[in-house]
Amino acid sequence: MKKKWAGMLMGMCAVVLSFSLAGCGKDDVVTENTIVEGDSVIITTVPVSFNLQAEGASRTLGGVNFNEFDVYAYIFQSEKSRSSRWVPWGDEWSFYELNLYQKVESQKFTVDLVEKGSFLSFQYKYQYKIVFLTAPKGSSVFPTTLEKEIAYDEALTNPFKWNVDETQTDNAIYRDVVEILSNDKDNFDDIAFEGNITDIPVELYHKDGVLRVTVAQDLLPANIRSKAVKAELTIDNVPEQMYLKGSSSPDDDEVYCKGTQSLTKTLGINFSSGDVKLEIHSLPQYPISEATTTGGISCTVCLLDKAGNELASNSFDSDANVYIYPNTISNVRLTKTGFEFGIDLEDDVWDGPNAANNLN
Repeated sequence: MKKKWAGMLMGMCAVVLSFSLAGCGKDDVVTENTIVEGDSVIITTVPVSFNLQAEGASRTLGGVNFNEFDVYAYIFQSEKSRSSRWVPWGDEWSFYELNLYQKVESQKFTVDLVEKGSFLSFQYKYQYKIVFLTAPKGSSVFPTTLEKEIAYDEALTNPFKWNVDETQTDNAIYRDVVEILSNDKDNFDDIAFEGNITDIPVELYHKDGVLRVTVAQDLLPANIRSKAVKAELTIDNVPEQMYLKGSSSPDDDEVYCKGTQSLTKTLGINFSSGDVKLEIHSLPQYPISEATTTGGISCTVCLLDKAGNELASNSFDSDANVYIYPNTISNVRLTKTGFEFGIDLEDDVWDGPNAANNLN
């Protein structure tokens, strides 16, 4: 019975949220401190506003260039409930699930969030995690549809297409996560969102990094070198999810990404002018603590002729301790004697794919 009423209330909450997000007429939108009543349903919503800033080429924050970049807000809702005002609230918040997502069209973004609600004797209170994602227009990162509700800890696993195929040269992601918490009061009338909910800063920092493998000319004999026209670069043990909070520092406390995936990119190559550089950009992958260490990435480089025949192949595994850091190039060199590691990170050189320069 409780589940049935919870589902009905959540459905009404979703309707209220969708009205406010879709920009309905004034008479349709639930505004601050408005209470909707009908069939013993009471829902209180509150407008929450955000101020978006994005990292530019100089790594300073400024306004988002909406002509060059798309921005989406993914709103994940969690609840506590009780069967009547005389019983205790549940000890834990339920899992955050995707409630709605919305394209953001301007630097100032406001959404009406359901703060609390009741149906007959059942009472509910809510809090949120809002994931803001920015990527260049035309990027394949964003899903075209989200057919079912997804949990926050799965948010960027399957529905978000972090691919690196050659047709998508710029899937750079800029991200921030904002939490809207409940003050968690016991008395239903005292429940409210905690802290400032006006002009909340959203700081969209660049999050992907690059693995660069420089393949030396001498990997192939001189008589074979001209036949190499393609290279396949594959990296494994890369998180399926992005880090959902924290900054680019390995020392910061972040939510570790669950699961791993393999990324492969095919590139055209030509050794006639010297060594060849192969690059693949991906999610960050580095040890945050001993508890979250899964080893570095593994990598395979395969050189092919025009017909797809393999001319050379070499690889290293996770024991090599090669990691990918946000906003950073990690360098590895491949010669006829094998891979060379320990090359300094060019963290003051690379600021993401070229479109990143157009953020501000």
